[in-house]
Order: sequence, then C-alpha cells, then structure tokens
Amino acid sequence: AAAMAQCVQSVQELIPDSFVPCVAALCSDEAERLTRLNHLSFAELLKPFSRLTSEVHMRDPNNQLHVIKNLKIAVSNIITQPPQPGAIRKLLNDVV
Repeated sequence: AAAMAQCVQSVQELIPDSFVPCVAALCSDEAERLTRLNHLSFAELLKPFSRLTSEVHMRDPNNQLHVIKNLKIAVSNIITQPPQPGAIRKLLNDVV
C-alpha cells in the first residue's frame, strides 16, 4: 500500500499561506533596468519584504479593526507593453 503524503502545516496555517493578498508593482523603465543588473525583476526585489512577522492592524470597509499575524503578500509586475502576436496565441492556447 502506498503511504499517504504527510502535511506539515495545519489548516489554520495552510489557508492564509495559500490565499494571500496580491499587489501589482508598476515601476519606471529605469528602476526595472537597474534591478535587471542583478538578474531580478522589480517585484522579485521586493519579495524579501513581502512577509511581516509582527502584527498588522487593518480596518475593513465597516471601520472594524482586525489584527493580522504573519501577513504575507504576493507582488507581481504590471506588464505595460503588449505581448507579441505569436505570444498572444501561445498564451491563449495554453489557457484553453
């Protein structure tokens, strides 16, 4: 009989770790060029700062205060130039 995979995270740890707020990063061409010197995108440069180990106090639209521990965010670059026509077809074929 095959052994079942063991999960090292509890459900309380897995859910917040898997479903994180997403932030879009838009930077200048010069900032992107400078980060590329180190073979990083601007979003990759921010990654070490995307998890807070302290408590964060946030208010919802109803002005209710919420305390969030170990907040993690996902940072993605905004692509400001459209992809080439061949790349568009490939992306579409990959999705469909």
